[in-house]
Amino acid sequence: MPRRFVAVAALAAIALVASCSSDDNAEPPAVNVTTTSGSRTSTSTVPAQPLHVLVTNDDGVDAPGIDALVEALRKLPDTTVTVVAPAKNQSGTGSKTTSGAFPMVTDTTTASGYPAKAVDGFPADTIVWAIDKHGVATRPDVVLSGVNFGQNIGLTVDISGTVGAARAAARRGIPALAISAGLAGSPAYGIGARQAVAWLTMHRAELRDAEYNLELTTVRAPGPGFVTQLALRPGMYPMPAPFKPAMVFVNVDDTALAAGFQQNALLRVRPGDEAEVAFDAAPGRIFKGKVRHVLDVISTGQLQASGALQEIGERTQEGRAVAIIDLEAEAAAFKFPGGSAAQVALYTPHWHHFAIIRRILLRMRSWQNYIFLEGH
Repeated sequence: MPRRFVAVAALAAIALVASCSSDDNAEPPAVNVTTTSGSRTSTSTVPAQPLHVLVTNDDGVDAPGIDALVEALRKLPDTTVTVVAPAKNQSGTGSKTTSGAFPMVTDTTTASGYPAKAVDGFPADTIVWAIDKHGVATRPDVVLSGVNFGQNIGLTVDISGTVGAARAAARRGIPALAISAGLAGSPAYGIGARQAVAWLTMHRAELRDAEYNLELTTVRAPGPGFVTQLALRPGMYPMPAPFKPAMVFVNVDDTALAAGFQQNALLRVRPGDEAEVAFDAAPGRIFKGKVRHVLDVISTGQLQASGALQEIGERTQEGRAVAIIDLEAEAAAFKFPGGSAAQVALYTPHWHHFAIIRRILLRMRSWQNYIFLEGH
């Protein structure tokens, strides 16, 4: 009798740790929820969330291998099965995806009549459509690819569309399993489907944890803004090293202009005083503003705690006092980037008649911004 064998390859973006499972008919564990209201406390049992499984292949949506796998998965309790597969046989296409216009996606069924989506493209395109283009309503917990006609072992792994689809899912952070049936005799699709179901049942709890742990890797911004200088690529593992950040986040929720002055220049400055600003990037224009506040500290006055008495020797270098300026709405239309250079003049009620001199000088400096030398 010809010997049959099944090749199973797991591609997991999150490591699957020790298994915890029972037989195929076992119900997944429920979750106890305790609710407290005033002096009354009640405990209820909430059913476990269903496991969402996305099934694909490279032999085509009407192939007997994917049909055997889907029918076996349908028997599992609390398991939602979604089928998105190539419209026709795409064996040997590896991880290829369609460039340009995305392939057509149509409604169809498997050989046994289970609803499915047929993508007129490569196996990896099915993952692109389901995940990147949000073709499926719920992000899957795991992707099963197969059961393939023919073993995918050795050098054939890299050209296998079955493995290519699983790799596409793993690159998107979704655990994936590629299942293939050997060519000796008739393909053992039933054995491959049972192997996949056994693996899924064994790792069901870990797959749910994998989704939860992946959620912990999401970096949430402290406010509106944008990320720049991103030093990460898919597959990289960032280390918790404070001296080498993986990205820079720029907060745009509260932008203001900080102007440095000689210390005696801010003697009589108060919040609400008038300010005029001449940006280097806007020659000939003067922007109005108001003083929000003057910072209470100067950087050169700080002392580093060392566990020893501080020795005050030579006079420290004179630092500049900083005033925070709120610009009027007119400046927002120019979209000055953060860090733009500017000349700032503040006007107080003290000797306000002499402010005309500062106003004239500021406008002269603004017109000088039309003349500049480009560095080479």
